[in-house]
Amino acid sequence: ALYYACLLGASSIVQALLDHGVNIGVNNQSERRRSALQAASEKGRTEIVRILIYNGDDLDTDDFDGVTALHAASASGHIEIVQMLLERRADLSKRDHLGETALFAASRKGNTEIVQALIAAGADVNAPDKQGRTAIRVAVERGFSDIVQYLHAAGAKLVIGRIST
Repeated sequence: ALYYACLLGASSIVQALLDHGVNIGVNNQSERRRSALQAASEKGRTEIVRILIYNGDDLDTDDFDGVTALHAASASGHIEIVQMLLERRADLSKRDHLGETALFAASRKGNTEIVQALIAAGADVNAPDKQGRTAIRVAVERGFSDIVQYLHAAGAKLVIGRIST
């Protein structure tokens, strides 16, 4: 019930469930092991994310695909949620099943403000995915020149074939 209340944005129901002792943990996940916090983060349910964090939800729980709440919020463009997770020290280095970090996900989706926040929080700008691609490479491939500039200024190295900058 908690997972679906989070997914649907029913913050008063989420709070009532928690007030009545519902466990945030494993029993409140989707069939793909997606947590209530991940669902709320992806959907941009800021108040629910705040409630779950306040009640001690694990920020770095991942689903079957290795996606965390930080990955979900970063890819979906929810800067306020990303900032909340970063303030609570969500793991910047966690990778999904493709080897992508939250910075990679934000770069792939063109979420400039989130890329800036992740860089400021200390994200590794040169962390490759399982195919060896980095956040700057995916930003170049997708034509996100502003993200390319931010990543380059933060020390990201662009490797194309045998040429690197």
